[in-house]
Amino acid sequence: MHENGSADCRQARRLLESAAGPDHPDVAKVLNTLGSLCEDRGDDAEAEQLYQRSVQIMAKTRGDAALQRIRVQSLSHLAGVYRVQGRYRQAEALYRRALATAEKTFGRHDLEVATLLNNLAVLYKYTASFSEAGRLYLRALAITMKVLGPEHAEVARRSFSGQTISTWP
Repeated sequence: MHENGSADCRQARRLLESAAGPDHPDVAKVLNTLGSLCEDRGDDAEAEQLYQRSVQIMAKTRGDAALQRIRVQSLSHLAGVYRVQGRYRQAEALYRRALATAEKTFGRHDLEVATLLNNLAVLYKYTASFSEAGRLYLRALAITMKVLGPEHAEVARRSFSGQTISTWP
């Protein structure tokens, strides 16, 4: 299934680059999707290259909230690869850039902000910054509960993530 998805994404990328140009935001979106598929199959090196290209495209792009969302997601995806690779300082810098953009563009109580807070908390957990991780998990949980309601499955998932912090040293 991933191979079909990858082939479809590669074809979409070629078509978009031909029709709209190599630096179009839709190309960045396809690169993010293709990068996620690469991550799923364990090819972090290719995912990193795709996300880097997406970040480069979006750095040149100005526009509305939809374009800002692509920018934020591009930064977050690349940060996630860096976290997996143990490149924590680079990951933190990208997560912080993405978070600042998301808060400015969408407000402090948007689900995109909650996702970034959660991802940054995971990074802090990996670096043994448990107090900061716990604070971010709680903030992500509060936003998620407010937006989705207390019975939503995502609330349960984020609640569990935050609770595991208290069991660490």
